[in-house]
Amino acid sequence: MFFIATVFNSCGKDGGSEEVGFGEFNTHISLVGKPISIGDSIPAVIGSVAAIEGGYLFYTYVSDYLLLISDDEFNNFRQIIKKGNGPNELSQVSGTFGQELDDKSLLSVFDPNAIALYGFNPETPDSVSLYYEFPDNFRKYIPREVIKIKDGCYVAPREDRVYGMISFDSKTGTIEEWPVGYDFKDSQNPKEDIISKRLVAYCPENGMVAETYGCFPRIILHNEQGRVIKVLTYDNYKERVYSQGMLAECFMDMQMTSNHIWILYGDPHMDNQSRIFIVDYEGNGVAELGISPAHQFAIDRKKRRVIAVNPNEEETGIMVYRIPDSIEI
Repeated sequence: MFFIATVFNSCGKDGGSEEVGFGEFNTHISLVGKPISIGDSIPAVIGSVAAIEGGYLFYTYVSDYLLLISDDEFNNFRQIIKKGNGPNELSQVSGTFGQELDDKSLLSVFDPNAIALYGFNPETPDSVSLYYEFPDNFRKYIPREVIKIKDGCYVAPREDRVYGMISFDSKTGTIEEWPVGYDFKDSQNPKEDIISKRLVAYCPENGMVAETYGCFPRIILHNEQGRVIKVLTYDNYKERVYSQGMLAECFMDMQMTSNHIWILYGDPHMDNQSRIFIVDYEGNGVAELGISPAHQFAIDRKKRRVIAVNPNEEETGIMVYRIPDSIEI
């Protein structure tokens, strides 16, 4: 078994922060989902999803194309962005795609192999163009996910075996390190924990940036300048390990709205149900939603939907759930 010792530091960026526990939810609802088929003509396994204006984007495995696009009624699935090194092709796509860029007509696609951000217009998705190529001093952090925040500033989880994030200002070329505020120590294998899933999300309505690690039940909230404002800890977490001795993931995905943080909890390899925890920014538990096992999800605010995907399913693995009217989005 692993032993995890957690030490809370001052959280860097000129100040301390408050740590708040959550785990009690007054509302518990099991949602019944509707499976979505992409049709037999598209050989693909769905890995992740993003809600965009008027439709959805899906990352695909086992395909010559990297993304699928559909309207918001899941009609007219279409393969876009071919995998390769030629014109209008990318070598890979990270999980943080579909974000609006400064040019509102363009959606983002980050190629982690090229360390470059690309843009495409969903109305004409056959054409993808280079939007920003990050410099060498950014590449050394080995970013696998990049999201855009205010005024041409980007943040990315560090992948150079150091906890925390980095920010990059494309106007000045300045890089800042955002300390995570925690030291996670593994007494048996000190490098296994640091390669766990890293999640980052941004809420433009309130300027909050959240990060978390799949194996550790904490959400670290930063402001847009990188200062840690609050740390939310799931109090009912119980550490689990696979038969190979690896820590099981607990936080699988995370989304943010103006009032709430939505966390997908439960490892689909070990659990027959996933849960979505909804907490506010003060750490108060709002609701717990039960869904079928899932790896990743998106929130469609206009349609009041959760779209969840599970690439382990024999079918396409897309499930759609109606968000109850009692839940504020």
